[in-house]
Amino acid sequence: MTSLRVFFSAFAFFIIATPVLYAADQHVSIDFSQSENYVGTNEPLTRMKPGIVSLAYGITFDRLYGFNASFWSGKDQVSYPENDYVLEQDSSGGSLSASWYLEKWSLNAAISRSKTENTLTSPKRTAQADQVQKFREFYVSADYMIQLGQLDLRPELGLGFQKGESDSRVNVEISNLKQLDTERQEDEGRYLQFGLSLAYWLEQGPKWLWQPGLDIVWFNPISGNSSIAQQRSVRNGRFKGTTSNTREEDESDASGYAEMSLSAYIDDISMTGYYSRSFDSQPNTKTLGVSVGFSF
Repeated sequence: MTSLRVFFSAFAFFIIATPVLYAADQHVSIDFSQSENYVGTNEPLTRMKPGIVSLAYGITFDRLYGFNASFWSGKDQVSYPENDYVLEQDSSGGSLSASWYLEKWSLNAAISRSKTENTLTSPKRTAQADQVQKFREFYVSADYMIQLGQLDLRPELGLGFQKGESDSRVNVEISNLKQLDTERQEDEGRYLQFGLSLAYWLEQGPKWLWQPGLDIVWFNPISGNSSIAQQRSVRNGRFKGTTSNTREEDESDASGYAEMSLSAYIDDISMTGYYSRSFDSQPNTKTLGVSVGFSF
């Protein structure tokens, strides 16, 4: 009986929601990128360059309310032949966001979760080290659209709250004796985010549009131990990350990134290539990616 109630409730929701969904503007996209991050506490740090795949879905109702959901995953592996070690990195995460559009204003709220696991193993030695980092983030922002002919200018101000957890484990066997060391660390903090987006529209035909763009984003900690080096955000369904090193002396410093992009719009299909680079965070990192989307 319970199963029948669930079935009919889901069916009724589908019947009611279908006309609403058809009347809304929907967008799906897939993104491929390669983003640097650094692992370690001592010099030299290990550079990882995982290939990241992101999937996103967005829907807008009457050009007043919008919702977006995204998920991303990435992997990489680095070998140390001189020490017979292999470092593997496996990361994933997702986000949900909502936007309210009021004339030229946009109010936004987003929550996100991410997890990165670094595993160091040796095929010839009975030793293993694991580090798992988890981040949860809540972010609110407001931006304003300024149109100057074919140029769109969008300043943004946001406030973020971030909480991080790090678990480290080292398992070593020496002379048939096993030694297990564990360490757990939790950090949290708040930061301000300042952003400026520029986009220029170039019409090449009745169905073609080109849009070069530039984004500049700056993070500034205001309380706690918010690790800006670990900050992750999702804008337009795309994952963005800077560095992942664990050196505490860099965690409280302000930092940012700049991104250049080129988008092409053909009917309901969009394609974007982008390159971003962080600054004032040591070491600086780079991201290169391409995104393909479809609106319906």
